Amino acid sequence: MRPKAVAMAIENALDSPENVQPLFLWGPPGIGKSAVPREICRERKINLVDIRMSLLDPTDLRGIPAVVDEACARCKGNGGENKDCPVCGGTGLRTVAKWLEPAMLPTDGQGILFFDELTSAPPLQQATAYQVTLDRRIGEYVVIPAQRSGAAPARSRLEGTRSTKRSSTTMLSEEPP
Repeated sequence: MRPKAVAMAIENALDSPENVQPLFLWGPPGIGKSAVPREICRERKINLVDIRMSLLDPTDLRGIPAVVDEACARCKGNGGENKDCPVCGGTGLRTVAKWLEPAMLPTDGQGILFFDELTSAPPLQQATAYQVTLDRRIGEYVVIPAQRSGAAPARSRLEGTRSTKRSSTTMLSEEPP
């Protein structure tokens, strides 16, 4: 697909009122896999969240757990009739772990969530990006409806580069030629 056709596919995805299948841009270095989405966002004055997957740890995208107190659902936060709730021990509070979402992920506005250099990332980071891209959520974070997602590998071929990891078949129905 030529850059003009890629731009048209991205434009169609952005203009669609429904969530569309994520785009996976595939091709040799230097053909505009990163530049085309950047230019579209600049022209439309919308956000581009460009995440370089090869530079992240899984927790950078997943977030980190935090210990928080929340009202006990069983006793509705009052500890029970005799302060004997078996879930919260009569305190009315449960201590749970919640995932703090990363500040880099969008929480409002229209834009593109773009995972670049995806195949340069280790498999665990790739899996994290797949969950955000395909399930539109990870941990406590849910991708907002106005965001479209896509990914671009670092290179189109595994041969000749040591920085590229084999891409999971999760995002590919068939490997491009």
